[in-house]
Amino acid sequence: MSRSLFLAAALAATTSLAAQESYWIANRGSLDVMEISACGEVLNTYPLGIPLRSAHLAPDGKIWVVRSGSTQFDILNPDGTVAVSPNGALGSPYEIAFDAAGHAWVSGGTGVEEFDANGNSLNTYPLTAGAPLGITVDADGNKWIAHRVGPPGSVSRIDGTTGAVTNIPLTPNSLILPTKVYADARGPGNSSHIWVIGDNRGAGEILELDPAGMLLRQIIPDPSGSFGSITADVDPATGVVRNVYVGDFRNGNIWTVDASTGTFGPPTLGGATVLGLTTGGFGNVWSTDRTSVALNRLDPMTLNQETATTVGAGVQSAVATLWQHATVVDPFGDPDGDTIPSFLEIQNGSSPFDACSTPRASLSVEGAASIGSATALQLNSSGGFTGIYFGTGRATPPLTIPGIACTGGIDPMTVLPLSLVFTGTSTLPLTIPADPGLVGTTLYAQGVNQLTGTPDTFCNTTCWVFY
Repeated sequence: MSRSLFLAAALAATTSLAAQESYWIANRGSLDVMEISACGEVLNTYPLGIPLRSAHLAPDGKIWVVRSGSTQFDILNPDGTVAVSPNGALGSPYEIAFDAAGHAWVSGGTGVEEFDANGNSLNTYPLTAGAPLGITVDADGNKWIAHRVGPPGSVSRIDGTTGAVTNIPLTPNSLILPTKVYADARGPGNSSHIWVIGDNRGAGEILELDPAGMLLRQIIPDPSGSFGSITADVDPATGVVRNVYVGDFRNGNIWTVDASTGTFGPPTLGGATVLGLTTGGFGNVWSTDRTSVALNRLDPMTLNQETATTVGAGVQSAVATLWQHATVVDPFGDPDGDTIPSFLEIQNGSSPFDACSTPRASLSVEGAASIGSATALQLNSSGGFTGIYFGTGRATPPLTIPGIACTGGIDPMTVLPLSLVFTGTSTLPLTIPADPGLVGTTLYAQGVNQLTGTPDTFCNTTCWVFY
């Protein structure tokens, strides 16, 4: 498609609110939540006017926001408007996890409360141990809660079928005060292992538990560490956890632990105070640094920085994505509505959170977006020819163009006189000019896949936010 034809079609197009991959983050200092693209650009900012602890993305696209020190929390619609503001029955909410049915499990106060997707309370689960903080849902639907008590601390397990509650003391020689739990992926149909960290200074340990809560390994990367954030990636081919990443909020270190062996190498400096780690739709690690006001996307294999997004001081939690839900809780689900289950998307290099990113054709940026850096445009494609186009503006809302499936994400008035054609899966190495004038600007790329016997279709939009 030539630029002139693209423009002509776009100007006559109708608009569509097709799902694009985006994440959410809450800021305690500026009293707002931000929507962040997979490229690291701030798409929207929604002021709430109240101190916020964290944001959590639900499978239906709503955003559940935990206030700081309040029994009330907020559920936002995908457009940032407040849908409802329920009250927790057991005290101040701390963290939220979602099960395969889309129910929210809210920890805090004296236990856990279950809500339906619209914020209606369904059940309460008082817990025998105090300070129920971090919560996760495993592959069998069980809920695990970290109790900041001890040492030694404990975790509670709410059975996904019966609702029975069991409290499990941690190994007697553990020194952590547990704050976070993470259920990992072992491939569709297999039970999770549970990873526990805590923030007691001088107790930089990671505990790996089996599906029943029994200790498998006690890993101590840094005896003087204070760990406050955790996430994991998976081997795309198998869907099995590959690495577990743990952040130290005291010194900014991020530790990479091989999930199969428990071994780890030297840490990577993720910032001054890493208070949040999570994983995005293409397997990248995202790190929140409270004091440097930055949200960074990191390469999962090297932890090299790829983006630097300014989100303001006061962010004290991870950016909200559906990665753990898609890889662990509901790998057969389809959160982006493109009829392809999450595990197949990850296996084929496409994102489970973007309706235009499919195994047929999906674009991603590999490498840093800093000026002077080597980067690459990665196309994963099941076949056919894909024409790649570039532009300097995002179409808002996305464009529906007759004869081309999915939607155009680039503002047609900003399309550059440059196009490329890829055949099948390809990688295009690029070098970003060392031009300070590029800092703060964005370059977008999108493709149109042409496969014999099928309609032409847009793939997802990707971009570089130069810094």
